[in-house]
Amino acid sequence: MKKIILSVLILILFLSACSKKVETKLRINNKTSADIWIKVNNQSQQTIVPNSFKEYSWLLNSGGLTGDETQSVSMQYNGYTIFSADTTIVLNAGDYKTINIKPNGGCIKILNDSQAFYIEEVYISPSDSLYWGDNLLLDAQGNSFTIDPGNFQTWTCTADTWDIKVVDDYGDEFTAMETHIAIDEVFTFVYTGFKKQANKSNNKKKGGYIKGVESNR
Repeated sequence: MKKIILSVLILILFLSACSKKVETKLRINNKTSADIWIKVNNQSQQTIVPNSFKEYSWLLNSGGLTGDETQSVSMQYNGYTIFSADTTIVLNAGDYKTINIKPNGGCIKILNDSQAFYIEEVYISPSDSLYWGDNLLLDAQGNSFTIDPGNFQTWTCTADTWDIKVVDDYGDEFTAMETHIAIDEVFTFVYTGFKKQANKSNNKKKGGYIKGVESNR
């Protein structure tokens, strides 16, 4: 009996000695034309610029009594031309896994290029809609905010044709009608406060009707 116990202990020690730490890597590639932002395992947010990547590594046990150790990696990501998403990746000890993040939308960027004017309202709606919908300059609590001089806001959108309206702190309206946005395209609406593209009495579309202000939800 003692010999059996001793043999088992020797086997355990032998198998334990066979276990070793090996580097395990996850590489995240930005395959879009604009910045993306990622969080891995709820760590601080990281920016990946176009045609670049971030690598993460762990030391995991390989071999031994329980076999290869695994690592579950949670990843949240979004970007200018990426809709927000989250996923979980399972890595085995010694893996070198690559995740390619590809564009699945376009982007509308509203840039306040004025010196002293504030953008108080932004409306973006499909060009085939009769209505502008809701003001997009509202936070999660429903409080309004502005796009100050020199600042910008972005919205990820599907590939489609969109109408855009900006209203400044003087109540003046500026529009870009029937703007086609493609996958992986960032369209920049530059507001200067002076080069007015439309006014409050001229919201007609090519279809001949006036786009309303009611919510289209």
